[in-house]
Amino acid sequence: MDDELFELCKEVYELTEWYDTGFVWKDGIRQPLYEMRVGDDCYPYYTSDYLLEQVKEATGTILLVPQSDGDWLLFTSNGATDTEKKYIRGDTPLKALLKLVLALKKAGEL
Repeated sequence: MDDELFELCKEVYELTEWYDTGFVWKDGIRQPLYEMRVGDDCYPYYTSDYLLEQVKEATGTILLVPQSDGDWLLFTSNGATDTEKKYIRGDTPLKALLKLVLALKKAGEL
């Protein structure tokens, strides 16, 4: 299990309450939502497609650029002056998008 990815998904869910992703984290793995039962301890598993749809109004253009060290740098063109929301780094594109959602939500822009 990717602990950082799980924690980012968990934090995004706690801030946004977005749950309609079709998949969840349960017992450290991605499982289809329809296999869950009432009372199961699980969190949504977000995909890049899902997150891009959720943030498109708040971000303007998004560029994901692979870096020579293997990380990904995400740039947004929403005119924000706050570097934390304009340039975000993650070791995968999905983690960079999750971090963008968190930054936008905490700033009240989502």
